[in-house]
Amino acid sequence: MTEQCKALTKSGNQCKHKANDSGFCHIHDPEKIAEREEYEKLQSMIPQPPKLKFSQRKGFKPISEIIQLNEMNKNLRNSLWNVLSRNFFRPFYNDLDRFFNSYITKEDDLATDIWANYF
Repeated sequence: MTEQCKALTKSGNQCKHKANDSGFCHIHDPEKIAEREEYEKLQSMIPQPPKLKFSQRKGFKPISEIIQLNEMNKNLRNSLWNVLSRNFFRPFYNDLDRFFNSYITKEDDLATDIWANYF
């Protein structure tokens, strides 16, 4: 006759699985539990691919290249230019504008945001 697992289930009932040499089944064996936890810990450390947007999952928009080694696509090039323009070039132009007693209006800021984010 096979021995029954000596562990209790979450509901408090005796486990009905067959016991291994340790006296526990494959589910309740402390060594197996530790192995599973270690495996899950290692799995959580592996970087996961980025989650796709709805439009990409449904095929409405193509999935962009994740790594661009030899060349930049148009979106990346425009985004980099916008960052440079906003953070490095624009302060220089603002100083020139102040020097010549002109100013940048909020409408100009809005137009810049629209250009950078949508065009």
